[in-house]
Amino acid sequence: MKLTFLSVLFTIVLTLAASAASAALVPTTHPLFDGDAVHEIHLTFAQSNWWNILTDNFENYDDPPYLEASFDWDSTQLSSIGVRFKGNSSYTYPGYKKSFKLDIDSFVDGQEIYGLDKLNLNNCYLDPSFVREKTTYELCEALGMATCRSNYAALYINGSYWGLYLLVEQQDQEFIESRHGAGE
Repeated sequence: MKLTFLSVLFTIVLTLAASAASAALVPTTHPLFDGDAVHEIHLTFAQSNWWNILTDNFENYDDPPYLEASFDWDSTQLSSIGVRFKGNSSYTYPGYKKSFKLDIDSFVDGQEIYGLDKLNLNNCYLDPSFVREKTTYELCEALGMATCRSNYAALYINGSYWGLYLLVEQQDQEFIESRHGAGE
């Protein structure tokens, strides 16, 4: 029996709706993810060879170490966060537009941005529309599933525009607790 695209899509939506029966908690609002916006994020590295350091760290370590950078967004200025490349397939993106993981408290214990200590900047590899991933998150949220919050970011590195990225909340312990309640 040959399945059509619509029948496959219908099956997926039904499956997602059924799994949403145990709906997730709604996380508190967060200024990075509240509404539709393109946030301007500035990262500044002290090292002139920051690109080579990030590349070496990503390619030579199973758990790449973070490189220190300053972070500037809206009225939030942090002098020390951790930055590293992320991804496997997205890392193979030709050119310099790699995905990044930001560890806000990597160098300053307890440092957060409105309760979050990790963020991802996804390069939307193989998605020229820049909407597929965000739309998937929004669909899952509409179905009551625990999903990452997301928004867009214009990334600047050392003063140069680096590109448009999808800003995505990290799936970690904070994510689990905010969607499913405190652990036992």
